[in-house]
Amino acid sequence: MGNPRPPHASPEKRGRPTACSPCSEFEQTVQMLDSRAERSMRMAKSITGWSKRQENKTLRPIKLLFLAGELDAAAGASLDYLRTCCDSSEGNRLYAHILRDQGKLIEALKVVRFVVRMCKVIPSDFELMGQVCMALERPEGALMAADDGLERYPRNRELLILKAASLKSLDRFVEAAGILNQLVKRDPNDFEAWLELGKVYTDARDTKAALSCFENALELEPRNADL
Repeated sequence: MGNPRPPHASPEKRGRPTACSPCSEFEQTVQMLDSRAERSMRMAKSITGWSKRQENKTLRPIKLLFLAGELDAAAGASLDYLRTCCDSSEGNRLYAHILRDQGKLIEALKVVRFVVRMCKVIPSDFELMGQVCMALERPEGALMAADDGLERYPRNRELLILKAASLKSLDRFVEAAGILNQLVKRDPNDFEAWLELGKVYTDARDTKAALSCFENALELEPRNADL
């Protein structure tokens, strides 16, 4: 009898593993777990989509009340919704907008800060925070909100306009004009950017530059009530 072959002999000499070998059982287990994971992922996506649809369906009548100017009714309905879904990002965003329009600016600021801290943020969250700070005559807070948003969304137009407005309120006219000039260079048809740039030059007492900006804005929207 010959000597037994070592365990590290080449596979072709040891033969292929059989269907019941440990290697085959391991592969089958991996495939089974992969299949379960895939099914779980599909189920999670389905549940998330269903939850989002349910949320939109529930918030729709509250949004309609808000758009119709029924602010007290909208605020009450929002609170009822948030008692059961306190971490709803859309619900909290809507409630913050309602509070802002009610003139409850401190409360609105608290809610939008909660959204920024606890939820997946979008550019309009920082914009709303900045708008509320401006209404509270806190341009430093608005500038901070704009900068925080621009760290994540550096080319966002609304946040750049917010930053320029904040800088203007702080008498930092050169910086504000620089941002707005970049915006009108990017899009010469941006009415709001031309209008804000004209306001910056007005506050900086550069009448000639201000008139030029207002003329461009007027050419774009001749019937706009802001001109």
